[in-house]
Amino acid sequence: MGLFEKVLNALGGDGREETKSNSEPAHGENSIESSMLLDPELLEDTVNSECRTTIIAEHYDDVDDDQAAAITAVLKEYIETYNLQKHEAKKEIRERTELGYDRVEEIFWTERASIQICDSVRSYADSDTVPTVTWLGGREPPCSPICEEVYEITEEEPLSLDELQSLLREKAREYEDGTPERMDHWSPHPKCAAALQPVIG
Repeated sequence: MGLFEKVLNALGGDGREETKSNSEPAHGENSIESSMLLDPELLEDTVNSECRTTIIAEHYDDVDDDQAAAITAVLKEYIETYNLQKHEAKKEIRERTELGYDRVEEIFWTERASIQICDSVRSYADSDTVPTVTWLGGREPPCSPICEEVYEITEEEPLSLDELQSLLREKAREYEDGTPERMDHWSPHPKCAAALQPVIG
């Protein structure tokens, strides 16, 4: 039994997510992507405007549909065009949504990280060799106990993408600020600063 299985057994789970018998593949015909627990619409573009707007509107209780669309538009411009500096993007979100400084900071950081991790997952899944990965837990100190624990586990034994996603989901359930419901978007907690590190060979 590997380290991953031991950890999930201790958590009371086997790392597998329930699937519906009539569910469609995660992304076209790609069996590798289909095996990963990733929202298929997030694979279409770096920033899928319709999908990301829905995510933001559903996850943040104080953000309506129009505000979510405005946030997504700024994120898309910031990430895909490099026309905006970080401080300019956050200022534009504040002006277009009238949300407070701290709230904009949290949403911008959280959603930008989610988009970037999803893009990394897509690039690895599209490659000829899908690597095992470690989860780099952000700054020193790590961005959260969730990411710190997962980093320590994956540093010892790198995991496949779907194993990592399952482990992050389980760890997110253990902490008050964890967001296991957002692991389809690779966001285990608000303002995550972690990154994927592929291990090839």
